[in-house]
Amino acid sequence: MYRFFESISILDGVPQNLYYHQLRIDHTFKQFYPKLDTPHLEYLISKNVQVRFPLVKCKFSYNETSHQFFCLAYNPKTYKKFHLIHDNQISYNYKYIDRMCFDQYLRTIPSDHQILIVKNDYLTDSSLSNLAFYDGYRWLTPIDPLLKGTMRASLIADWKIHEEAIQSKHLPLFKKFKLLNAMNPLDSTTEYSMDLIS
Repeated sequence: MYRFFESISILDGVPQNLYYHQLRIDHTFKQFYPKLDTPHLEYLISKNVQVRFPLVKCKFSYNETSHQFFCLAYNPKTYKKFHLIHDNQISYNYKYIDRMCFDQYLRTIPSDHQILIVKNDYLTDSSLSNLAFYDGYRWLTPIDPLLKGTMRASLIADWKIHEEAIQSKHLPLFKKFKLLNAMNPLDSTTEYSMDLIS
């Protein structure tokens, strides 16, 4: 049984943001398996993954002793509505395969809807993505997400998004928002109207 995973974008045969994926795996091993060697992601992909499509989502599942890859052509999903979920106890600070903390909410809404999680009055993440809100000048991302994503880290390092404490009461100040994850970079992912948030 695997406990953790990484979703890695492979674009035209080239794995994206491997530096940040490796950092997260290193951090996970340091916390949970400190006496074991960390898997070397670039080497494992080069030995185990063959891609046949321009854009591939490659899921790397792992535990302390074993791992597996599962790769599929990626087709982005869009959503029709977003629901604010207030949960002050929710926690997902490692990329666990067990996602019950999200699934309990997703089961209550249509499959083409998504949740935006508010913890202690501050925006955090959606169930699958970090968030970026546009104020007319800059793209801002919640300073304290549930999970610090690899795309988020890359965009912060490149000064394309900026961390900010965003409360739910601040949402009317923004013009639009995006969902960010390994498969959805800022420049090409779907823009959503703030009116879609209920």
